[in-house]
Amino acid sequence: MLKAQPPGIPTESAPTGRYELPWRTGDAHLYRLNHPLAEALLLRAKSRELPPAEILFNYADHEGKVSILEPLIGASGWLTMAEFSVNALDQAEDHLLCAGVTDSGRALDTQTVCRLLTLPGQTGNTILPRPSP
Repeated sequence: MLKAQPPGIPTESAPTGRYELPWRTGDAHLYRLNHPLAEALLLRAKSRELPPAEILFNYADHEGKVSILEPLIGASGWLTMAEFSVNALDQAEDHLLCAGVTDSGRALDTQTVCRLLTLPGQTGNTILPRPSP
């Protein structure tokens, strides 16, 4: 439900009201990836400067078993993400690169980091980055 017009988006491009993806009821605006509202929100999110923060993942609240994560229960470490864009032949692709390492020095592969990010979690206290080795 869009209650107020976001700054910089003309009202005719993204009117207030209910949006749906996919469009089901016919009583809502169709929200899609290239919609002006989606593009404005993605641009705003990508331009934000986010400080490092603590995230507490809760394996016990996840439904089912994730064998790849079980050795990490009780561990702590660092995760980072970066946007990687490729432009070629008039086409663009955007990707998120994920990396992680435990405090004991174990590097986490991409599959492990991606699965970790599917766990329920909550933010803890904002923390300062430690120097890179």
